[in-house]
Amino acid sequence: MTRKGEEIVSGRYDKSLDRANTRGIAFNQMSANFAMLAVRSAFLLNGAALFALPPVLIGFSNNGDSVAASSLYWPAAYFVFGVVASGVCSFVAYVNYQIIAESSDNLQRLEYVKWHSDHMPEYFEANKKHFEETKSINLPKLTSANKWASITAWIGVIFAAASFGCFFRGCQLAGDVLLAIK
Repeated sequence: MTRKGEEIVSGRYDKSLDRANTRGIAFNQMSANFAMLAVRSAFLLNGAALFALPPVLIGFSNNGDSVAASSLYWPAAYFVFGVVASGVCSFVAYVNYQIIAESSDNLQRLEYVKWHSDHMPEYFEANKKHFEETKSINLPKLTSANKWASITAWIGVIFAAASFGCFFRGCQLAGDVLLAIK
């Protein structure tokens, strides 16, 4: 294949990758948006519930109901744990996105090597040392990045679930306190 032909084929390859990558990126971004919405919701729910407890306590005190401030300690503690869990989840999500970005870069390099070996064997053979070096560097990085991306994703899911769990448990305990007053 002539040099001009190689450039044309390489240009077509780049365009096809761009189309596929754009669609994949869009779906990944939508998924990330929904995940971050869940984390923000958990943060807001726990934070709002935590700030709602003192006015409830004051309101019952003004009505003559005897409510010990210590009775709302555990609900408040659960709401604080929920806020902390959603904060940890946000941090883990950030780390996860950074790992995925690095993984994507390594994958693109490996796809470049594979494409040349499949479509331009003469060029691949002429530059085999370079391609093998690229492969030996990026394949272990990709494997490690995929492992850590999966681990951080599950850690994030666990902390998000814990945040919602803390919210519901805090609400249950606060409800028990309010029912005991009446």
